[in-house]
Amino acid sequence: MYAIFTQVFGSSPRQYYTNLKVKKAKELLLLTNKGVDEISSELGFSSVFHFSRQFKRWTFKSPSEYRLNPTR
Repeated sequence: MYAIFTQVFGSSPRQYYTNLKVKKAKELLLLTNKGVDEISSELGFSSVFHFSRQFKRWTFKSPSEYRLNPTR
């Protein structure tokens, strides 16, 4: 099943799910006034700290920085 998923979607299930989370996080940061804590909870993170750390790993910016300046 893993091999089929990877072949069809071009990435592992975990990577695919992570990409969905990143996309949704960026969308929520740019298109809503929701706080980082609310976005973190909505995306299923156990804490705001964990979400912020992961978001920075994905985008090289904190959620607050990304909201102010979404371009790299």
